[in-house]
Amino acid sequence: MQRVFYFLALLIVFSCSSEPAQKESNYSSDQLKQKKQAIEEVMEVHDEAMAWMDQIQQLKSKLTDKMPAEEKDTMLSVYTGAIADLEQADEIMMAWMRNYKEPSDTADFGQVMEYLEGQKKDINEVRTQMKAAIDRATPLSK
Repeated sequence: MQRVFYFLALLIVFSCSSEPAQKESNYSSDQLKQKKQAIEEVMEVHDEAMAWMDQIQQLKSKLTDKMPAEEKDTMLSVYTGAIADLEQADEIMMAWMRNYKEPSDTADFGQVMEYLEGQKKDINEVRTQMKAAIDRATPLSK
């Protein structure tokens, strides 16, 4: 009988001390689909640009190795500029990833969609800058 009492007491203690369950979603199924589609669009661009990260590192290494040693060489500024572009492209991707947070389904739907639209614009700009840096550096690496 004492075991039953202890069990019930423990059950009461744990049930009273647990945090209330968070609501899973405020969205309709259509809104959930829209949000999911918007996230997929953002992540598609991210994944495409992320695949270039190795190429950026390889180009930086090649350009560093090929960079003229003489400060008087006119190509020195071209190489240093291309390396700086690659480093900046790398950093803006890392910054975007640090700052991106997938919004919860309990936030205001309009704000969530606005946020995701802004993130899509931002990651497209990251992709454009990464591609430009790669395009500038590639001929120099050969």
